[in-house]
Amino acid sequence: MTELWNKYKSIIAYLFWGVVTTIVNIGVFQWLSSGIHWNYQLANIIAWFVSVLVAYLTNKVWVF
Repeated sequence: MTELWNKYKSIIAYLFWGVVTTIVNIGVFQWLSSGIHWNYQLANIIAWFVSVLVAYLTNKVWVF
């Protein structure tokens, strides 16, 4: 089992943080568009930037 973990550790981490990034994107969009009633296009742009930033930081620190 540890052999598989060591072999696929970066792939598993990449997939995990990809799911987290997707959740952040959806959460920020919902909060901005439904929560504080911003225009959905502006909410989408901001959510995209936030999720790309989260993806960059998590991939830099924990994946690669």
